[in-house]
Amino acid sequence: MPASVVSVFSAIALLSIVPTVSAAFTPVLYGGGANCQGQVLLTEGSSYGNICDDSWGLSEANVICRDLAGSEAVATTTQSQFGANDIDFLMDDVSCSSGASSINSCSWEGRDNCGSSEIAGVICTSCLSGSNYEVRLVGGDTPCEGQVMVYYNGGWGYMYGSAISSSVADAV
Repeated sequence: MPASVVSVFSAIALLSIVPTVSAAFTPVLYGGGANCQGQVLLTEGSSYGNICDDSWGLSEANVICRDLAGSEAVATTTQSQFGANDIDFLMDDVSCSSGASSINSCSWEGRDNCGSSEIAGVICTSCLSGSNYEVRLVGGDTPCEGQVMVYYNGGWGYMYGSAISSSVADAV
């Protein structure tokens, strides 16, 4: 065999025995006062970091809520709603498919362009069944229909857009 072919086979053999290392992040929620809401902090061994709120949406929040609270997301939070910090970001521009089983099966950028006021968070439907929120329907023709309002942080606010899903409707 010519030397060039042998070196190609040697390189292929070497590549096949080098293990592939991938991150295995575990999400935790903090700052929300309950295990069903808060900012998402990722841990990996003794390392930890935030998720940037760029491209953060209901699909991504659902992955976190299913993993941590066994429920769906009521809403996403952005702009460090549960408080800013100086922790580095581990993920930016996260994108999860509807079938994603964990944050690790989503795609993301490892480099970020985020500041301390851009931390992503979640509010899970399991919070609705506890004492953390009051929920009411307003403006409907019957008591079982209308716009969903949630009492949070001293005031009433409307739920709208992608925050409303069939699992949220079932919870209300």
